[in-house]
This record gives sequence, structure tokens and C-alpha cells, in this order.
Amino acid sequence: MRASHLLLRGASLAVFASTCLTASTTEIDPCEKLGGIQLTEDVNGPTAFTPTEALNCLRSVPFSADDATELIETLRHTNAWYAGQAFYKVPIEPLHELPAFDVDKTIDGIEAKVKSGHYKNGFDFFRDIGLVQTSYRDMHTSFYPACGDYYLFKYTHDYPLVAVSDTAVGTRGIYTLKRNGTTAKPKLDKQVETINRLPAEEFLIRLASDHPDLWMYHDPDTRFNMLFENYPWEQNSGIFNFRQYFVGEEEEKLEIGFVGGEKVQVQWKAYFQNLELQFNSTEELIQNVCYLSAEELKPLSPKVAGPLWKEDPSGALWSSAFSPEVVEKRTAAPFPATTATDSPATATDSAETSATPTTSIVGYPTPVSRNEDESLVWFQDPDGDNETVILRISTFDIEETDSWSLFLNTTLQAFHEKGAKRLIIDVSGNGGGTAILAKRFVRVLFPDLFDGTDEPDYYANMRYHSALDKVWKAEKDFDPENLQHTLLNEYVNLNGTNFTTFDEVLGPYRNVAFNDSFTAMSLWRPDLDKTDFGSNSEWSKENIIIVGAGQCASTCHNWMELMRNVGVRTYTFGGRANSTAMQPVGGTKSGTVHDFKQMVEKTWAALGDTTNYKDVLKYPRARLVNTRIGIENQFRLGENNSTTAVPLFFRWSPGCKKLPYSKTTVNDPAEMWRAAKAAAWTTDGKATECDKQAITPPKSGEETPLTKIGKVIWEHIHFGPKK
Repeated sequence: MRASHLLLRGASLAVFASTCLTASTTEIDPCEKLGGIQLTEDVNGPTAFTPTEALNCLRSVPFSADDATELIETLRHTNAWYAGQAFYKVPIEPLHELPAFDVDKTIDGIEAKVKSGHYKNGFDFFRDIGLVQTSYRDMHTSFYPACGDYYLFKYTHDYPLVAVSDTAVGTRGIYTLKRNGTTAKPKLDKQVETINRLPAEEFLIRLASDHPDLWMYHDPDTRFNMLFENYPWEQNSGIFNFRQYFVGEEEEKLEIGFVGGEKVQVQWKAYFQNLELQFNSTEELIQNVCYLSAEELKPLSPKVAGPLWKEDPSGALWSSAFSPEVVEKRTAAPFPATTATDSPATATDSAETSATPTTSIVGYPTPVSRNEDESLVWFQDPDGDNETVILRISTFDIEETDSWSLFLNTTLQAFHEKGAKRLIIDVSGNGGGTAILAKRFVRVLFPDLFDGTDEPDYYANMRYHSALDKVWKAEKDFDPENLQHTLLNEYVNLNGTNFTTFDEVLGPYRNVAFNDSFTAMSLWRPDLDKTDFGSNSEWSKENIIIVGAGQCASTCHNWMELMRNVGVRTYTFGGRANSTAMQPVGGTKSGTVHDFKQMVEKTWAALGDTTNYKDVLKYPRARLVNTRIGIENQFRLGENNSTTAVPLFFRWSPGCKKLPYSKTTVNDPAEMWRAAKAAAWTTDGKATECDKQAITPPKSGEETPLTKIGKVIWEHIHFGPKK
């Protein structure tokens, strides 16, 4: 084994050296075999090994108390930016079934374990650290050390499941799936009666309630849906048979009992999930994966270009990016020419090509039109009804937003000209993306709502803390007319005017009920995006519906709320048997998110050398992956401007109707669209009424957690800071 080049501190270096010496003389390095698999996987394809081998390799990483202390400090500073943390200490909405969570006490507990000598290896500490932010159940916020769970390995077995029923409420039939190659839809196979000697449905409801692999979804029905395989099949393996967190083979034992008496013991298999950082031994795992090397840390300097760049004190370089000349040139740039797959007109009428648009989405019908990245894919009605068309929006995470918007408008217009009146929008698996597209989409369909006088919108704020104050106030010569701060470029006061002082923006504004402080409530600048992509006001709200299974989140949620606010109905599929209503948005409803690297760079750009700052973000030596921070709460007023405004994340908003996954709809998107259409319109095309939801509103004057927080926030909006 080569000599270590690691910078492990103090006693940890001695521990590591002793470990290496022992391993070289008495036993095989637990990471050596896995490293050999990883290095040849590009040639040999995925190779399975046991979860025990994966965990033994990870647990061979020695524990460093000094590095642990640094990482805990980094986690605290990162969490300070998380906007919604105070609202978890006392659960607000019982229908979300979120347990109370105090992040500070949780981190204190890990710190106490470090000081008491509890951790015997680095992996167990990294695992605990990685689990902290998962308790928010907010996909905008995560904190993952590379040598904890989630990053290197994935764990699977051969018994994927689905849950089916003929009714929205009632016992689910649990079935395994049988695959027929990689390009065909899986079929229902054997019915499951028990899992680990519990009724199958009961076991699965328990699993959905607390498994960390479901950390991205706060809605309990969506979490239940995510246990099962769902389309598109190549993207959405169910958590029941696909894990990134694996406690241990003894704890993860599964016995499946089938109807008829047959029983099987599930055999888990581990695979590499990430090949970017390679290793061939424990030493290389630590050096290449677990920690940043001195060489990697060296280029991470404070000289980072951005809105607060220290090398651009006047802001001229940054402002030039938004100069009228640059904006005009960017706006005037020609859109890429459409192709045979870009609009229904060219796809069906062009004499130059007879090719039908294809799609790589397994299990979906042949589309009639799609854009290049398949984020917008159009399908014909499964029954051949020319008055109905289906649009699948897989994501809003788009770089070429202008061409996306133009394609959307072009195809909407072309389908309408061909006689389409009803639009079914499928957002299955849509986890969000670029915020500007939410308003653009709604503006194309309902241009009258975006005339500048009464636009549908959201209020937003951030959590106030000392680092936020330092970063914002670092630009001494703040001029709101130049909009040199990114956040001030995007937001205005509630009356539509620019903020004029730091104190006006920062407050702090005290939330007395939840004992935390926030920045001022603000609105998204209405003049940020006025590019005209045309409009399609011919589509009526009664003739548009949205379907999905709850995975909608982030920008998808913003878009969904705007659509629902104008009267578009939503239909959700699946969920648990005990719920009569289900939210179409089961993922995050918070606002702006930044990754960790972006936040560190923002801090450096504002402050320069951060060595002497104790409360700002810095890179720890432990490597962090997939780490991000939700820095913004979003709010909207209750109906009729009531005083019950609550953070959107804690607002339980059920869809128009909850529909079951049946044996036909569970593995066939076309059947799902057919079922949604039948529920949404009568045979003569009239819109149906929504179900009365299983929610009893509070009596007039009755105090509830929701109305309590709403009143506090409303007072904050109208009466200013309470310091």
C-alpha cells in the first residue's frame, strides 16, 4: 500500500496509519475489491457486490474528531440560511404528518456523541450528519458528505412493487412486477400478502412514513406512491427495491409472502452509483472521495465573479450584463428553426419528411410532437378524440428558456387550429426547474391575467441571520437603481416599489409565534420577463386539467398554484387507502435554492478573505456532494385576502379528485389519461364538479396553528418589524 498523502489531523493520522499497517499484514483492504470493480465498470458494465462489502469499505474510513468538529460547524452555518427551519419545531399542518423537528437540538446531539467518543469510524458520523437535513423533507435542502450514504453506492433487489385498487379509498392490492427486457412496460406478476409477516400494505405505510430515501417529499400519499415503480420506468424505481440509504443486511432483511403461501427471502445487491471519484483502496477512498485534497482546496479563492465581486467595486462589469444594448441583442436573437419534431403542423403535414416523432421514454405512446430534450412531449388522445390533446411536462429545468417558450406557444396554437379544445397536462415525475417558466406558461394560456395590474403572484422572505446581514451589507455604496444585488434585482416591496435601504430589506422582522426573524416580505419583480412569445387565450380553464401522482415540486409547484388559482383542475393518482383526498404537489413548496458551492462563492465574492469570519460559509475539508440550501419561504394570501396566510410548504392543498391506480392505469400512461379525462368531463364535454375534500375548516374565530401563524405573518406584512 502506498504511503498516505492525506492531511488527516492529529490522532486520526495515527489511527489511519495503524489501520493501514494492520490491513497490509493480516487482512485484505475492504475497499480493494470494490475499487477494482469501479475502475473496470466502464468496460465490464455494472457489477454487483454485497451491501456488507459496500458498508465495510465505508466503515474502514477512520474517524477524525477535528474534522468532525469542523463539519458540524459548517452544517450549523449552512442551516442558518434555511428559511423555514423555525416552522418545524411545532408541526403546523397535521395532514402532512410531519413530526416535530428541532435542527439545533439534533446537531447538538451529534456534537455530544463526537465529544463522548461515540463514533468508531468516519462513515457512521458522516451518515448521522447526512441524515440531519433529510428531516425537513424538502428537496431544496440537503447536506451530504461524500463518504456517508447517498453518493457512492445504490442497493437493489429483484422484487419491485406496485399498489393497485379500483377505488380511491380502500385496500390496495400489492403486486410484484415482471420485466420483459429494457424497452417494454413491466407487467403485474404475483400478489403480495405479507412483508416481514405484516400485512403488506401496513408494512409499506410504515416504510413510507420515515424512510430517509423519501426525504424529498413531505406529503404522506406521495411518499407512499414513491415506494413503487412508476412511469417513466427507466427513471422512477420504487424505494421499496431501490435504496441509497442502507442500514445493514441484518436490519434490512425482507421476507415477502405471496398469496397462496409461497415465501421468499429478498437478496439485496449493491452497485456503484457514482464513478466520478475513483479509488482502489481505503487510503484512496479517503484521499480521493472523503476529503478535499490540498490541491483541490487551492483554487477555491475569494476572487469569484458575481454581483458583489470585490474586483468590480463599481459594479460596472456586472451591470453591463444587464445593459439595454445587451438585453436588446439577447432578446432579438433568432429562435432556432423548428424541425419535424417541433410542431404538430410540420410533424404531420410536411412533404419533406414522413418520419413520426419518437421518444426515448419507456412505456409511453408514440408522440405527435416533442422538443429536443423531451421536456415537452405531445400525445394524441388514446381514443382518437381530436378535440383532446395531451402534453407531458417532464421538467422545468431548462437552459434554453426562450426556445422552450416559443415551442410551447407554437404547438398550443397549432393543436388549437387543428380542432383541439381540451388539454390534459401530465406532470408525473416533474421536480421543478427554472422559475421564470412557471409564469411564462400561464401567461401564454391566460394573457389577460398578466396585464400588470393584478398578476397572480407570491410573497417571499428569507430567514434573517448574521451571515446574511454581512453578505448583503458588504456592498457599501448600494444603489437600488443599478440593481447590483441579485436578490434586489428579482424582488420589490409589496407595493411594487424598489427597496431603498438595507434596513428596509433586512429588518429583521420578528415572527413572535415561532421565535425567529426574517427579511421583509417581497414580490417577484413584475418587469423581469416581458418577452412576448404570443398567447393562446382560446383555451378555457374548464377545458384544461393537470394529472400526476404527487411528485410535482419547486417550480412545478409555482406553476401548479398559478394554474389552480385561475381555475384549472388537478387530478391525482394513487396514494394511501385511508385518504379521501390527495395533494397534487407532494414535493417542496419553498422558493429559491442555491447549492453549497454557489453560497460559498457568494460569501467570498462579498467579503473577500473569510478567514476571520466565524459565522459564514466556508469549504470544510470533508467533501460535500449534492448539498444545497433553500433560502426562501413562499407565501400567498388566503382566499378573499383573508388573514390566514401561511408558508406554502405548510399549506395542505388537495386536488380536485383523487383517482386510483388500477391494474390498467398503473403501468400505462395512456390509460391514466383516459381515466382522468373520464373523471374531468362528461361524455358531452362538460366539466365535472370537484370532490368535497376531507377537510373541515375551522369555525369562525377558532384559533388553530394555521390561523395563528397566519395572523402573525399578516401583521408582519402590514405593520412592519417587531424587533
